[in-house]
Amino acid sequence: MNSRNRRLEPPPLSALPPNHPRNSILQHSPSRPPPLEWANPGIELDTRDLPPLPEIKDPALRRQIFLHKAEAHLSPSESHVDVELRSNKRAETLGDSIIYHRAAEAIFRAHPEATSGMITDIRRRMIQNKTMAYLGWAYGLGERLINGEAIHGRNTPLNRDQNVLSDLFEAYVGGLRMDSGYQDGLGPQYDAWIGAVFSSQVFTSISREVNRLKDRAVTVKAAKLAGKRPPPAEFDARYERDLKVARLSAGECSGGEDGVVHGRPGAVGALSWRDTNRSLEGWHCALFRNGKFLACGLAKKQQDARLEAFAAALAAADL
Repeated sequence: MNSRNRRLEPPPLSALPPNHPRNSILQHSPSRPPPLEWANPGIELDTRDLPPLPEIKDPALRRQIFLHKAEAHLSPSESHVDVELRSNKRAETLGDSIIYHRAAEAIFRAHPEATSGMITDIRRRMIQNKTMAYLGWAYGLGERLINGEAIHGRNTPLNRDQNVLSDLFEAYVGGLRMDSGYQDGLGPQYDAWIGAVFSSQVFTSISREVNRLKDRAVTVKAAKLAGKRPPPAEFDARYERDLKVARLSAGECSGGEDGVVHGRPGAVGALSWRDTNRSLEGWHCALFRNGKFLACGLAKKQQDARLEAFAAALAAADL
């Protein structure tokens, strides 16, 4: 069978281990647990309170939204322009713009005290691909993807790939706009839906993030008035601390064959990792100890993906 269309039997989905770091940042329906290998969302998320998904009424448009560009090829001689026009790529670009605006508007309306810098910082984490993917997964969009089990040179089927699910959610939002005939707004039903998606019921930590950034601004101002160097932000300090320890842990390991590393006795234990190059999507690293999954990392560079995996395991006190 052609490797382009070869299908994989995905591992069964199961609840996260009790000590998994994702438990502190994501609440989801027990009937639809996301893949273990996914990177954590960029901000706290509760997909159990998502509003019902509006349906795209136009059958032809609906089919296009669920057609990934990897599945849109009719012949090898086709140009990328033809493929993109047939797939959901254009709708994804439109949906991305709508999401960018609606996420900022949600913070702006709910928190008149938030500065432009606060809005930008929080919105950035709300609309990251690794966050949007969890919305697409919760709505079951991957299950509707045409030939979603195909892998197309990946190690993961399309319908379980985190970046594909993020793009699919954005394409669906764009498809709703196209289905409305580009009228002002998305129509009352769609406007209410997307407003509820970006509400504090789904993005549960927006208020805490605004307060944290306000406190940070007060601390920085006080330090400057006292002629002192401002202390590092809590989030940045925690991230840098974990990253430093991750690098230290990586340095304590001596390289072995096939990516297997062995930690110093009593240090980090016997570790192994599996790196996957996802081309333009970057690198994915799954970290294991004695064959048991610990954590994963996703980054543009291979080494950064490994460090992200180490940092996630350290945050869960697994190293």
